Amino acid sequence: MIEKLLETEVNNTEVINSKEYKELNKDIRSYHFIRSVLVEEKNSERKNGYRNSLRILKQKISTSSEPTFRKFLKNRFIFNKSIKDRNDFIKENPWFMILY
Repeated sequence: MIEKLLETEVNNTEVINSKEYKELNKDIRSYHFIRSVLVEEKNSERKNGYRNSLRILKQKISTSSEPTFRKFLKNRFIFNKSIKDRNDFIKENPWFMILY
């Protein structure tokens, strides 16, 4: 998910405007920013700090923001929907299959 979300064009307005998507997107962008800073950093103490920040952010993504986003998608577009509605959502939103 960390690599795929930024590379995948999510074009569903309801999803893009959801607080769950915004939170996940923010966390993943922060992760990539810190990782890029880490690559350039020369000071070993600061490198350790950045590594620790990456570890914490990755844990937050995997235990909080991504599961919350996934739950939002399931509740809004999958659960209690007809098979036709589910299939229509998947056809109209190819990013869904890329991410999941």
